Amino acid sequence: IQSPDVETRIAILRNKRDKSGDDMPNEIIDFIAENVSTNIRELEGAYLQVLTYGRATGQDLNLKTAAESLG
Repeated sequence: IQSPDVETRIAILRNKRDKSGDDMPNEIIDFIAENVSTNIRELEGAYLQVLTYGRATGQDLNLKTAAESLG
């Protein structure tokens, strides 16, 4: 089984965001999808990590925050 391509990863994350009602900008979703390519589980884990990091630190979600949270 191959890893999903970037467009599929973006669609997965946008669908997750829309279903959960999270406030995650498209630019961050694109960033995550471009940088996490191993599997869906890790992709969703990175999404939650960025979201949780933003909430825990009280920072707005932006590319800098996303990069910090993913290390």
